[in-house]
Amino acid sequence: MLRGSDMAQRTPSAAKRRRPSPADAVLAAVAAISLALAGTALWAWPVPRGALERRSAAHAVALNAADRADLELLPGVGPVLARRIRAHRRRHGPFARVEGLEAVHGIGPKTVKRVRPWVTLADR
Repeated sequence: MLRGSDMAQRTPSAAKRRRPSPADAVLAAVAAISLALAGTALWAWPVPRGALERRSAAHAVALNAADRADLELLPGVGPVLARRIRAHRRRHGPFARVEGLEAVHGIGPKTVKRVRPWVTLADR
């Protein structure tokens, strides 16, 4: 076990400690800026990749012709509901109205209301 005087000899004094160099200051500044930019990007992350951003016919999903990836762009529709919509379309034919989505297991009036602005029945 070390005594107090032996420990003092082994630890560097304040005068012998390494002082930060200008390169250390630059590195710290770059790290702080990088963290700030990364934090800014994280705040914008919740927008889904490829999400529909505008309400227009040019960006609407053709309900009767859309593939699984296009259906997943709709709000509230994930991979499972997209598969169910396609399966329902194969078994029962094209949808005559958007409300016809309520016949798909797992889709109710709230989902239809959320999806309505983003779908069209026209085949593309």
